[in-house]
Amino acid sequence: MKRQITDLAELVGKTIERTADYEGDKLLCFTDGTFAYFYIKDEYDNPKLEIDEYTIGKYEYSFWLRNGIITQADIDEFAAREAEELRLSAEQARSRERAQYERLRAKFEGKPS
Repeated sequence: MKRQITDLAELVGKTIERTADYEGDKLLCFTDGTFAYFYIKDEYDNPKLEIDEYTIGKYEYSFWLRNGIITQADIDEFAAREAEELRLSAEQARSRERAQYERLRAKFEGKPS
């Protein structure tokens, strides 16, 4: 994934290579391989330009892939990492449930109904 600029001061002197719109927001890609993603935050009739920090999985992939921000390898790596986290989470849940079952079984084992 390309490096994202999250501080407006870092934009000074950069050359814009291309721009793209995404649901009313603006993506700026710079010639040095960095990018910035802006949106308008309109609070109490006081619009402000804000930088939105992009992380893989936050938005659908095609826009970011098409604009060279991420690669298919980035998506595959993210999907594999997410699948592993889900697997570990499910494994931990099963382990907790088994431990609870064993505690309850030990507590009630041998007691008449």
